Amino acid sequence: MWHCESEKHQPRQLWYPPLEKLFREVMLFDPYKEQRELGPEGAKKKFLETVSARHPDYVLFFGAWEIFTIQTILEVNRLSPRTKTLMFFGDDDVQFEKMSRYYALFVDYVIVGQTQFLGRYEQEGLHNALPIWGANASKASAKCDKIYDVALIGTPVQNRAELVRFLTDNGIDIRLWGHGWSEYPEFSKIYGGPLDSEDFIKITRQSKISLSPTQSRYGPPHIKGRVFEIAACGEFQLVGYFSEYLKYFRENKEIVMYKNNDDLLKKIKYYLANSKERERIAYNSYKKIAERYNLLNSYVHIFGTILSHGDNVRGDLPKLGKKVAVLPKKDLARSLDELSEKISGADYIRFSAEECETYEYCDYLLARALEKTKKDISCCEYDVNLRPLGKCMIFQLHKPCDAVGTKYINSLLTINQIMVTKKFFLNNFEQLRRLANNKHVEIINENNTAFIAVPLFGLRKFSKTNYSDMQKAFRTDILHRLQFSMHSGRLLSFICGVLAASIYSRSLFLPRCLIESIFPKIAKKIKY
Repeated sequence: MWHCESEKHQPRQLWYPPLEKLFREVMLFDPYKEQRELGPEGAKKKFLETVSARHPDYVLFFGAWEIFTIQTILEVNRLSPRTKTLMFFGDDDVQFEKMSRYYALFVDYVIVGQTQFLGRYEQEGLHNALPIWGANASKASAKCDKIYDVALIGTPVQNRAELVRFLTDNGIDIRLWGHGWSEYPEFSKIYGGPLDSEDFIKITRQSKISLSPTQSRYGPPHIKGRVFEIAACGEFQLVGYFSEYLKYFRENKEIVMYKNNDDLLKKIKYYLANSKERERIAYNSYKKIAERYNLLNSYVHIFGTILSHGDNVRGDLPKLGKKVAVLPKKDLARSLDELSEKISGADYIRFSAEECETYEYCDYLLARALEKTKKDISCCEYDVNLRPLGKCMIFQLHKPCDAVGTKYINSLLTINQIMVTKKFFLNNFEQLRRLANNKHVEIINENNTAFIAVPLFGLRKFSKTNYSDMQKAFRTDILHRLQFSMHSGRLLSFICGVLAASIYSRSLFLPRCLIESIFPKIAKKIKY
């Protein structure tokens, strides 16, 4: 997992300690650190070499999709057949539809943080999902002096800055810790920096009230591990309202939730004035964690279940009941009558072009998306492999359409990344033909398209478009590549590679991303 070797980040603070108690040996692999030192391809190579040499009993993946792709998982299965693969998904409220349901096909087990989604896995025919809950209850210790009224430990995502402004404007003495707040100079006097595991406990115990907003980075509320962590410290918190917490805690006895800013302000004032009630609720929530939701017990349940299943877990992929026809891009220059024989008997139709490298299971996943969602189009992500850099950009679909805008997705859509039902193909042939000729066509949206946030092919070219559209639709690892080149003494070679790739693609996207990453203030003044 990202930052899993850093004491100042949650993976090392939360996930590692109970695993260390449970297993004889736990090896950490930090994609962030390894990419900086070895580059993306070097990091993936090192990971697979470690699996091949050590043959671990389990590999537990937490994100880092640039390295831990479906192809990487398949390679783990090949190199170490007895190794069981597990993948944690903590954000199924935004990931399930586009990502989790597809990765779950290729790993032995899925560890689900948003436990309300367990039923969705079952509905998909995926019987390998196991719930995880809780925190390390050993965190609680003797009480200490309360020196902060209100503490917020976390990152400034989804309206948290507005929340902090609201509270300070209303006279609340709030203090901030965590990564990202340094970008808000207005909070410099109340910001204390990121915290390691020990300091997290210390600050939590020194605070009368800890705030636990539950909105995800995309807006909707969901279950946050931090709620369990603060409860495990034996301290009081006010939690953003989400009904799923009531499966774990009794409202107003073990957990207190707020529904909006005014409600929060009212409850902060009340509980600052009623310390005994705060302490009673905090003790009740700690007791619940210690007795029922200790993370170590959750791990025991997960791995105990896995052991009870024995070795014969990984089976064949579910069979599709539909037939796929693949049409080369050039075929779309022909008439429907000329294509009738090629698409005869097909249920779904995919398109390919000569500049496209199709990955394993591309057809399978695009077809499964159509089969499961009953929509007319399925659409996947794709890699951009530019000479001489190789894979350096990904067309991304993990964000909700309303956060990005369908026009940005359509502006960079290629005929390669979609599969359509035969009916849609026949009814929209002219639009598909225009798309094949790199014309802008408003063809996909949330209602008619099943999005797959997994790259299923690689392009060696992309259509030139404006920077702001590309910035919303693509993510790039150019900064990690820069860090690797500086670490390895290959800076000049890297800069030449970026320039060569820009000339080859006739786009300044990569150089501009690089300049904005290193010199954001200067970049704003440059006219491209």
